[in-house]
Amino acid sequence: MAPITPPPEGWATAAEWQSQKETITTLYRDQNKTLKEVMQLMADKHNFYGSVKMYKSHIRKWGIDKNMKARDAAEIIRQQKARAALGKSSVVYIRGKRIEPSKMQQYLARASATVTTQIFDDSPEDTTSTSPSRPNFVVCRTPSPEPADSVFIPPRLDDPNDLRVPQECMHILRNYVSGGFETGKWKLDPQIGGPDTYNSLAWLGNLNTARDLIQGKRIKQGFHLLGICLDQYKLHLREPDADFWMVTYAAAVGLGQSDAKLGDMFIDYAAKLTNVVLPSNHPFSLLWARLLTLRMPGIKQHGAAVIKSYVDTCGRYFTPLNPIRTHGPQGMYYALHMLGLLSLQDFEMLSEQGYRESGVIEYGKKKVNLRQGAIAAMSNRTEEADQHCDEVVRWLDTEPKDLWSDMRLEIHWIRFQIYAGRPHEVWPVAKKLAEYCKEAYGPGHYNTAYTISTLESYFRQVGNEAAAEDLRRDFESQWKLLCKKARYFKR
Repeated sequence: MAPITPPPEGWATAAEWQSQKETITTLYRDQNKTLKEVMQLMADKHNFYGSVKMYKSHIRKWGIDKNMKARDAAEIIRQQKARAALGKSSVVYIRGKRIEPSKMQQYLARASATVTTQIFDDSPEDTTSTSPSRPNFVVCRTPSPEPADSVFIPPRLDDPNDLRVPQECMHILRNYVSGGFETGKWKLDPQIGGPDTYNSLAWLGNLNTARDLIQGKRIKQGFHLLGICLDQYKLHLREPDADFWMVTYAAAVGLGQSDAKLGDMFIDYAAKLTNVVLPSNHPFSLLWARLLTLRMPGIKQHGAAVIKSYVDTCGRYFTPLNPIRTHGPQGMYYALHMLGLLSLQDFEMLSEQGYRESGVIEYGKKKVNLRQGAIAAMSNRTEEADQHCDEVVRWLDTEPKDLWSDMRLEIHWIRFQIYAGRPHEVWPVAKKLAEYCKEAYGPGHYNTAYTISTLESYFRQVGNEAAAEDLRRDFESQWKLLCKKARYFKR
């Protein structure tokens, strides 16, 4: 858009600004147009000209600024507290425009610790009126009743507790993570590009395998492995690594998505065990005390903001998605994304940062190739999927064989997906997939167990009992080793 230039007669006069106030307000606030769009429309359709500075000055003067201010956030919390004490729910309007709870949450997540502390301190619970010296553009009122036959809509974040609890969790975690690195509790290993988080990643891998075994009808074995993971949680509470709280969140939400009762069971178990193992003023005790007030719906709803705050704090000390850290962290971050705890935009941004800062740009390009190959395979575009895999394989042949096990495993899975629709041809491909897992990760590893169990289920579904029995025997031969490895805790 070309810059707005004043006409020969100059910028709009004060009287002209007043006469166009309603039009500008409608465009900027009600239709949510950008300032540039408003300026262009006013010039083109109304022959009205003003500089950026003049527009901003009048927007502030008229009280139609769309950006939330710290004083607005404090006033929202103050009014909601007062209304909640009277048993009233609230919808919020700022400068005449309705504000969704998600916008308030986003503002609090972006604000600095100093600003958010000021917001909550500036909204005391016993305050019932705003300062007379400060104009108030915030209005909280009772929402309009919904029609009786309307579809179910999840409850809004009307309770101030829904704003305060996740924000407090973020502050606790920021301080906890910063302290872990700055006191030297977690050391950065240049060989792996960050802290050693083997324990957390292995624990999450085993717990996810337990969940998958339960879903795959291996009920007895799945619950046995889940029991081992729950027993191990005590060791992690006492000696947590830098990824511990992220895997705790992923475990809770992952179990909850597969079975609501399993998710609730884990939340209650982890919270009670934390209270037994750690003092009441420990950060984990403080976190669980708050999360228990939200339960699973609130944990899931606020999870993305809490995890992003955690990841951003870690990013001050190392590159979270450095590929040199092995496949483990990448698998965890991808799992967080699939659980809805990390946006695709944030996942891709972290990935690109990792590729760039670790000097493996080509690896990043090939990961994109594989993603395209996986999409093609799922869409039954087998020739296209094969081409993507072949291109990546040619590159991998030039790399050391002990590098990029995640990428090599993904290729085997895409090949299996390609042949899954051809039951009479798929066995050699499936066998290669199982053998690669045993070669790359070792027998008894959770990746190996999950792969073999998944392949067995597939062959039973397509009626190839001979292949299924072969895989069952393979799984059973590794079961004891899987349980033994799940009990291992690296010190």
